[in-house]
Amino acid sequence: MAKRPRSRSRTTLASGSVTPKELFASMEQTLRLWMGFYRQIGATQKSMRAAFAAADKNAARKPYRMSEAKAFEIFRSAGDLIDTWYREANYVDDVGIPRVLPLHGPNGFETLSKRYLPDHSPEEVARFLADVGVVTRLANGGLKVHRRTPLIHQLNAVTLDRYAVLTHGLSETLLWNFGGRGHAQPRLERQVHATHLPVGLIPEFNAKTKEVGALAIGQIENWLASRNQPASPSSATARVGVNLVAYVEESTPVKLRRPSQPRRRRP
Repeated sequence: MAKRPRSRSRTTLASGSVTPKELFASMEQTLRLWMGFYRQIGATQKSMRAAFAAADKNAARKPYRMSEAKAFEIFRSAGDLIDTWYREANYVDDVGIPRVLPLHGPNGFETLSKRYLPDHSPEEVARFLADVGVVTRLANGGLKVHRRTPLIHQLNAVTLDRYAVLTHGLSETLLWNFGGRGHAQPRLERQVHATHLPVGLIPEFNAKTKEVGALAIGQIENWLASRNQPASPSSATARVGVNLVAYVEESTPVKLRRPSQPRRRRP
């Protein structure tokens, strides 16, 4: 005799059949997520309500665009600077290893800085890259690069800008793939999601995702570098990107209730 299927959520899986109740639940969950994030980094209830009111007022008139993320633009330009340091002949040695660059002088760090971050002094850019652990300033004043991707390990304006950029990228991809335009060529939207990984394996999971993610991003960077030529002012352009984010949410241990002891009757 066939086993009866396990009971599941009543949420319908039929395409185009979202109910008002399901839509409300999705909005409530997402807003709860955002509020929880900002509460953890120090935002007050009053400021969150003011931000929500301002967003509600401006959403239709001024949809979010990535160009608003000024700090992220600096972060992205710094990434382009590092990428050039690893690629161009003027900045690598005979075997393709990035050279130690003087701060000033021909083919020095100053030349790269002025190309990608002209509104900031080379000293300021070098200090920023040193703060995020990408470069080290040697005793002779030269700058040595350690890795191709800047990473932000502290809360700052770049971190906050990236939160909006990542959310925007996700929502735009979902709208493209499920909003009718992505049937012919859907955009990348793949995931791995496991629910019962032992907590002891999390360090190994972190290491593996960084290893594989670096290879994937490196291939995409190489492809973009070979095709990302300066466009004429009249050409239509687009911002593109791929973000790989590994996440971990540890489950809350379930407290087992002690079995109730039968009461002893008094004699």
